[in-house]
Amino acid sequence: MAESTPFNALLMNWKRYYSLHVKQNEHLILPLFHVVCSVPLRDCGLFFMGRRNNIKVNLGVFQTSGTGKGMALKSGFFMAKAVSERFNFRDRPRYTTNDTEATAVGTVYKNQPVNGYLSHTNYYAWDEGEVLIRPGQYNTQLRKYLNLALDGESWVRKGVGGQNIEYHSPSVLTFATYISDALTADIFVEGFFQRFLLSYKKITTSQFQKMIDEVIKDESNLITNAESEDLKHDFCDICGQFVFKKTHLALTKDARELASDSLNTMFNEKIIDYFSGQKKEDLQSFYARFPELCYKIATQHAILSCNNEITPNDIKYALVLVEDHLSSSTSLLNISAKEIKRKEKSYSQAVISLLEKKPIISQSDLIDELKILKNKGQWDLGRNSTLKLLDQFEDDEIIYSVKPSQRINGLSRNIKLYTLREVSEDELLRKFGKAK
Repeated sequence: MAESTPFNALLMNWKRYYSLHVKQNEHLILPLFHVVCSVPLRDCGLFFMGRRNNIKVNLGVFQTSGTGKGMALKSGFFMAKAVSERFNFRDRPRYTTNDTEATAVGTVYKNQPVNGYLSHTNYYAWDEGEVLIRPGQYNTQLRKYLNLALDGESWVRKGVGGQNIEYHSPSVLTFATYISDALTADIFVEGFFQRFLLSYKKITTSQFQKMIDEVIKDESNLITNAESEDLKHDFCDICGQFVFKKTHLALTKDARELASDSLNTMFNEKIIDYFSGQKKEDLQSFYARFPELCYKIATQHAILSCNNEITPNDIKYALVLVEDHLSSSTSLLNISAKEIKRKEKSYSQAVISLLEKKPIISQSDLIDELKILKNKGQWDLGRNSTLKLLDQFEDDEIIYSVKPSQRINGLSRNIKLYTLREVSEDELLRKFGKAK
């Protein structure tokens, strides 16, 4: 029988509440639980790397559309809302689908800096979270500022219109999205995903049918609201003994040794022995944040279990979630790698097709032809990315280039020319003749 602790009581309450509002998706019960618990435990933390750290757990969910991930996030939103209202927090939860950098981080209005939602939102849920992973200058900027909010000090700084926006963010972030073309390798080097507990789940057809069937046959509609309110009330009651307490815990020696041994084993067996090249480097960047993630979850478990320090039992609990996180991270990297290969193949086919129609073409003319394809939705890279890709195609000997040092009829001097096979300057001279 499980020991009677506030942690177990809260988790049992959360599981029941979650089951009333979300069908299937049991894999999100524990991750979301720790996101929600980050709200009442906002003043608590751990001693790590010589300083006090927050224990906010952020969550990123990747699933097929229509599989209940949005409802899962929304269930956390309403529980966080109940906690915020009960204890009269200044910071309140927010559920959004379309916040921008200006609304989330801040902007200038009538020459005055205006703080964004990150300054006063505790549970910040982004449904339709593709905006957070989409490439492009503005989305990259948004992720840069979110990274500041997700770091240990959670201190956000932004300069705009000659004004400085600066504040401490109380936000714990969670987003849900589907796997799309936006998931590219570039985002994995920004450090954004590394700051989240990630969950990737491939929902099978049978699981999807079972979920829909449960929704159709659900008989709890008449009692759900009343029971849901009671569960939120009880959840807040249990949280009451931890709210506003500035509890900061340290790890015992045994807990540190267990975490070190377990994480090193995970690194060697699940990363070093399985991967190489860029994927290995990307996973190493995730691993660098495993200790912090493990300790945050373990600290929540310890505080809610009324422990005065973080014990091996707390570490064991956290390691299960960290291992799931590694599995999801690996899956997302694999998907990204496959997508990159698929796109590169389509890009190379487009370039080859253009060169078959015009066997010798200048770099500027090829860029112009690719812009036409971009307007038709058949090419989605900008100029710099296109040039970088063309260099890669040269390295892979998919295309070749030559740069004439003398004037040739119909061709510019010192301009890079692309072809489908190796062509010397002498061959160009024989074919076109020397310009007069």
